[in-house]
Order: sequence, then structure tokens, then C-alpha cells
Amino acid sequence: MTFERIVMSALGIDVSGNIVEKVFNLYEQAEYGHAEILCKQILSDAPYNTDMWHMLGIITYQQGNVELGIGYIKKAIDLNPAEIKYYNDLAEIYKETGQLGQQIKAHEVASASAAVSQLALTYIDHGMSEAAQVALEKALTYSLENPRIHFELGKILFEKGDFKASINHYIDFLLYSRENLARHDVRRVTITRVKDHCKQYSLPYKIVEKEQEYRVYSPVAWDEKEQEKEIIVQPEYYVAECDDATIVGGRDLILVKDTVVLNDLAFNTESNRYELTDDVVRFYSNHKALVDIPGEVEQEIDAAVMLAGVASYNYSHWLIEYLPRLIALDGLSEYTHLPLLVDAVSVADPHQEALLRIVNRHNRKIILMQAGRVYRCKRLVMPSALSTMPINLKKDTHIKACDVVISNTAIKLMRGLFFKPESRSSRGSKRLFISRERAAFRRLENEIEIQEIFKRYGFEVVSPDTLSFEEKLSLFNHAEIIAGPGSSGFTNILFSPADVKVLFLISKDWEEGTFLSNIAGIIGQDLRYVFGEKIAGTHTSDYHCDYRIDANEVVNALDALIEGDEFDAHF
Repeated sequence: MTFERIVMSALGIDVSGNIVEKVFNLYEQAEYGHAEILCKQILSDAPYNTDMWHMLGIITYQQGNVELGIGYIKKAIDLNPAEIKYYNDLAEIYKETGQLGQQIKAHEVASASAAVSQLALTYIDHGMSEAAQVALEKALTYSLENPRIHFELGKILFEKGDFKASINHYIDFLLYSRENLARHDVRRVTITRVKDHCKQYSLPYKIVEKEQEYRVYSPVAWDEKEQEKEIIVQPEYYVAECDDATIVGGRDLILVKDTVVLNDLAFNTESNRYELTDDVVRFYSNHKALVDIPGEVEQEIDAAVMLAGVASYNYSHWLIEYLPRLIALDGLSEYTHLPLLVDAVSVADPHQEALLRIVNRHNRKIILMQAGRVYRCKRLVMPSALSTMPINLKKDTHIKACDVVISNTAIKLMRGLFFKPESRSSRGSKRLFISRERAAFRRLENEIEIQEIFKRYGFEVVSPDTLSFEEKLSLFNHAEIIAGPGSSGFTNILFSPADVKVLFLISKDWEEGTFLSNIAGIIGQDLRYVFGEKIAGTHTSDYHCDYRIDANEVVNALDALIEGDEFDAHF
């Protein structure tokens, strides 16, 4: 618990629920001191939340500290110069404190700076980099200390190959964001394939499974016939090594030789569809990148196996992308004694921790990496992903079949450990409805209505995250039919019989999303989809928007799935 939360608890103020809403409620009640503490709590977790900087300025001003309040509002303006209300509130403070000249200037700058900044962002959104650069340079004349403008200018200049100017603007971005430069190791690097790096420096690179053709199982609606086969190429599965690697918890970055980053995805034929930057790889263009490695080295490690990276916190990715690497690695005796590098967040979830405990058959030592912390490993062993499910599609990029590769080997390895085949008569006939009621996004808006339909067909409503791993494993091992709104919980069909039937409810934006259909297809399960209508504006990503499913279509799909089963009479 942070200091601010401790203080709030001591004052008897509830800090659960929507904290932002509580700030505004406390402000409306003129509880300025309490609102200030909670506001600072939010900013400690989200330092670029411009609305909170603005609100902190208003709160501080109301408490009589005019200059500090003005400073906080200016901070909000620096971070988001396109928001006119910040200028207007600043002008109002100048008006109330008799600073007419400053009031007029605030209004003038508001109209000019906000307009130019917004124009620049519009150009950026539409890929008009030349026009955006002109607008951003103009915006700097109004607000030289605006970090957002420096960042966007740095990005454009990097893509144009003007690396020196790009780095200078990025440094200005850090300075005007009030960052401590001593905690930022900024450098330009070259991106290369793992295989090419190993060949260049004569490092171990062992092909465990050759590149091969891979059948894609496309999603099939409940009332459609199976689609024609599509074949793509599955990359080779390898185990490689590198020396003196720098890595960051929760990220895919592997820095070697000080100026080289290993990244196979950047050489994918579809790489232009993926966003290859994050909060460590800041700018990217044509296999060059600007990286910002945060802080000092947390730990020096002699040798370890890399089992960490982006999305390792997610149950589906952990189950399909990460754990199969470890099982496959068991066949190479030279690595069975090495410790595992694991993101701490991956095993914070008790189900994921239980899975790792079972899969870690050689009782390797676990080295936990904290998100955003830097680690250095003298000998890093890198098993490649058998399955790949990138989560970094660019904005407005539609998902395609080739984006997801689910390895037959990965599925067989995991089922070999966790699925216990039984005859249908001995295992029972559980009908499971997997709930997503508690989800923060991609919610089925009318889930309660849909649940009631499934209950009348004899389904048990379950939330896998509320069960122990053993309970969950047993449920899916004994399932006859599994249904519900799309969630990572459906990855558990991996533990279900080949003759299980699955009815998956999801929005139409996932019509080409092959993650679950590939798993079911490899196992031989009958998986059908009921597609619903997306509720636009409920999330910044179309794929995570809430959606609604037609109840009548669900009934028809169930009737088709069950085909006259005795449960029909219950409806």
C-alpha cells in the first residue's frame, strides 16, 4: 500500500472502487485535503494522467496555494496542449487573482496552441508525417516545454533517419516530463534475428522442430459448414543462446552487444501490421530503434532460461505460448539444471503458478523479474515460441488468420500432462457456461439474459478464476458441452475431451480470430461460433469492445448443437 493510501485509510476514507470518481466526489463536497491525497495517489500510478494534474491544480488553488495550483495546471497543459478547458481554468484563476495580462495570454495561447497541436495529431493519425512535422514545429513556438510535442517530433524524425535530432527531442521529452535523466539509458540500436546473431558470433542455435506447413482452422458460425482449408507456414522451433544480455521484466527486449536487440517478429512478413514499440522500445523504423532502458540493473545472473515476456501475465498466453517451451526444453539435458527467468506477474495468479509448478518437472530454480526492472544475464538460453499470438496489432488493423499460430506439438505436450482420457459414461456429462460477468472489457452486455437461456438447457454457470486449478481441471476434463462469452477461460478446452462440443459467443470483429478454433481443430473438438454486434465506443480497441448477442439466435444454435437432447424440453 502506498503512503497516500495508508493516509486515506487512516482518515477513514474508502479507497476501493473507482478512485477517479472519488476524487471528484470529494472535490464536490469541498473535502479538498482528502481529494488532494487521493489525486496524488492516482498520479503516482499514472503520472501522465492530464485530467488529474488539472484537478490537482484546481484543488490546490482552492486551498489557497495559487502558484502551486497554477503550476499543476501548466503541467496538464504541457502534457496535453490540445485540451482547451485547461487554458480556460488557468485564465479564470488569473482573472480571480487580478492578473489581467496573464489571463489574456492564457486565452490567446489556448486558441493558438490547442489548434496547432490538434492539427498535428490529426496529421499523425492519418499518416501525414510531413505535414505533422511542420505543425509540431509550429506548436513548439507556443509551448517549448510541451513533452508530447517533443515525443511526436522525435518519432517522425527517427522514421526519416535523422537520428541525432530524434534523440535530442526524446531527451527534451524526458526533461519536460520532469524525469530524472540518470534513470534513463537512451540509445539507438539495430534489430536483428536471433538466428542471424547466433551465426555471426558462433553462438549455440539448435533447431528442435523444423519449419513446416500448418493448417489454419477458421472460426465457423453455428449455422455454417466448415470452411476450406488454409495453409500457412509455422516457423522453426529453436533453442538459442546469447552472452551478456540485458532484459527488462514484462517486456520482450533482449539487448546484446550494447547496440543490438534480438527480435524475430520484426522480420515477419506481416511485421508492418504490428506495433513494435512500447515503453522501452520508443521509436522504430526499418530495423533501427531508439530504446530507453529504465534505471539501474536490478540483478546480475550467471545463466538462465528465458520464460518471460509480453503477455506472460495472461492465462491463455501462459498456457499456449510460454509453458510448452519449458516442456519441449526438457528433451535437452544440457538445460535441465538452469534456473528459469519468469515475470513475477505471471505467477501472481494462483492458476498460472500451479501450472508452472507442474510443468517444472526438474524443479528448476525460479528467478522472478519485476515489471520494468532491468536484469543482466551472462548466458541467456532462449527457447522460441512453439505458438505465437501477438497482442500488438496496430490501431485499426484487422486480425488475420496468419496472426495466430497454434502448434500441434504445443497442444500435444500440454494435453499429455493435463488431460486424463475417460470413457463418456465414466466421466459424466457436464454442461458448462463460462461467465465473463466480472470482466472489465469485452463484456457480453446481455450476459444475464443469455445465462438464463443456458440454465434452462441444463448448463452450470461457472467462473473459472474463482476455482482452484484442480477444480477447474476436473470440470473441463468431464465436460460434454462448453459455452459462453469469449474469454481466456476458454483456453481450458485444452483439458477437455476430443468429443466435447463448444459454443463460443463473441463479436463479429473476431470472425477471423483463429486462436480458439485452432486449438479445437487440432484436438478434434466441435467448436461453433455465435457472433454478436459490437457496441462501439466501449473500448479504444474494436476487439475489446462490449457486444450484444441475439437471444433467439442463441436458442437456435443450442437446438442445433444438442440435436433433440432431453434438455430441449426444459426451455
